[in-house]
Amino acid sequence: MKGTAKDASSAASAQAADAANTPQVKGLRGLMERVIAESGRPSLRSLGISLIVGALYYSVSRYSIHLQHVAGGVSVNWPAAGVALAAVYLGGMWMVPGVYLGVLAVDLTMGGQPWAIVITSFASTLEPVLATVLLRRVGFDRKLRRFSDVIAFVAIAVDRKSVV
Repeated sequence: MKGTAKDASSAASAQAADAANTPQVKGLRGLMERVIAESGRPSLRSLGISLIVGALYYSVSRYSIHLQHVAGGVSVNWPAAGVALAAVYLGGMWMVPGVYLGVLAVDLTMGGQPWAIVITSFASTLEPVLATVLLRRVGFDRKLRRFSDVIAFVAIAVDRKSVV
């Protein structure tokens, strides 16, 4: 039990140090400054991976739409939304352009007014960004070792659809 308490206290100390080094987010401008500060400079590799993420998002989304039409289903956005969240959370904010391009490509194939497609795609892209920021803010551990991580993931990642 001593090792567990020591691990918990060191994890709490690391989170406190991160909180002390992380600037407070004040408004949209503050959020953008924080995103840029955390992401660093883009590399050709990260932009290439971002484009692959966009293609993957598009493929998963189109396949989900196909399955809904063939077999009937409840929601076609969950698999693609999972791809977007995983890409942004694990890959960083430089995955957002790829996610946006993937969302935009799917929305364009669905038809509609161009201005509405651009706005809808932007809102759909904000969902994994918001979920990532909130998960990091609550100290989420992607290994899901603590019950609080599972609750945070379900509460934030799943419920973000109703927020944006």
